[in-house]
Amino acid sequence: MKKVLIAEDESVLLGVLKDRFSDAGWSVTTANDGEEANNKLNKAGRDGFDLLILDLLMLDLMEIRL
Repeated sequence: MKKVLIAEDESVLLGVLKDRFSDAGWSVTTANDGEEANNKLNKAGRDGFDLLILDLLMLDLMEIRL
């Protein structure tokens, strides 16, 4: 199963994306802000996710180094 991390601070959009990917058979992990996304990325390690969807306009996301 493919794994995706979705980082989005807008709850409605996060819910829509989560539902769409889940319905398509993806294992979905979500983060509501950049700090949470960074923590989940670090915890998962180098091969933790097949896809990242990041809201680049989240102010605290600037701390993540891709």
